[in-house]
Amino acid sequence: MTKNRIRNETLVGKLLNRRYLIVKLCTSGGFGETYLAEDVQHSDSPICFVKRFKPNTKNFHLIKVAKLMFEREAEITSSLGNYKYIPRLLASFAEKNEFYLVQEFIQGQTLYSELATGDCWEENQVIQLLQEVLPILEFIHSHGIIHRDIKPSNFIRRWDDCKLVLIDFGVAKLLNNELEEIDRSKDTKIIVGTPGYMPSEQAEANSCFSSDIYALGIIAIEALTGTDTLNLSFDPKTHELSWEHLVSVSPELTAIINQMVRQNYQQRYQSASEVLKALEQHPLNQKLRLQSSLSEKPVNSKSLTNPVSLVKSLRNSNSSKKIFLIGIVVSIATTWPIALVVYYFIWLLNSTYHVPSNPSSPASLNQDSSSNRLDTVSFSQVSFSQVGK
Repeated sequence: MTKNRIRNETLVGKLLNRRYLIVKLCTSGGFGETYLAEDVQHSDSPICFVKRFKPNTKNFHLIKVAKLMFEREAEITSSLGNYKYIPRLLASFAEKNEFYLVQEFIQGQTLYSELATGDCWEENQVIQLLQEVLPILEFIHSHGIIHRDIKPSNFIRRWDDCKLVLIDFGVAKLLNNELEEIDRSKDTKIIVGTPGYMPSEQAEANSCFSSDIYALGIIAIEALTGTDTLNLSFDPKTHELSWEHLVSVSPELTAIINQMVRQNYQQRYQSASEVLKALEQHPLNQKLRLQSSLSEKPVNSKSLTNPVSLVKSLRNSNSSKKIFLIGIVVSIATTWPIALVVYYFIWLLNSTYHVPSNPSSPASLNQDSSSNRLDTVSFSQVSFSQVGK
């Protein structure tokens, strides 16, 4: 009976806001449901993602919390605009006392599915992962937003460009905002986040920007070791995560990740920019960047270390071109007068050879004139053979 009732209450087949035709139920939880829908007002009916606020509880305080968080997600995603690595908010509306969010649908696979194989990632792959995600954190933090649920399942690798997109701002925190009061209220205080990725201060409802950095550091450890975060242990002396013995990693990257996941949030990197700066100095990252630049623009190895040689080579190249052009001009200028002299000399010889023996004889004149016509027409073929006789 319960399953049938839930199935009958889903929105599949219904048209919301006279625009969004619900086609599939994706998930159902304690505070709502998610669906795929078609935007029928567009000619190509693009697929979009719909969140329905539907708390399955009678607890007034929990309903209040859920509603405020739902409203906060709408405000946060709206404030982030059209940033290409976060789904766009398309609409938010209320219908029949229920609240809905409509977002851009991201086609792809989650980072969780990439890590679920248990394979250990190469160090350069983890560096690239961090360099891809950190700018996203840098962007949302610059808008005063703490995600508070950074984990592999909240990243989708988009099929179009193979880039990671951060989703689900349902528990995100917006600083310096009236909705922040929900986090301070003793009556409604709840812990948000995912065990294993949630640092200690977040478990005490005191999250900060470095809370997201901690969670990303945990993802990096998972990728390197192929080990689930819940299976990691803590060093009894330092009380820090112990993972270095599980895999061979360079001291530089080990130090960066360890500073990302310090238990004391004050000892962590305080911003995503700081982590990016540290990664820029990593020897492997510098090597990869150099290889990339060499593959894009092949340059003589000597010119990389000696800029003067590059300038000299360019000068020598330009000089060679100039000399070549001058040679062509000189050749043309000196050749045609010589050809003209040769032509005149041969013509003179022909004229001398064909002088008539008896100028007074009309027959001789006619012969000569016809011979001259022949020589004129067939100069190249006849004149030298005649001279040689």
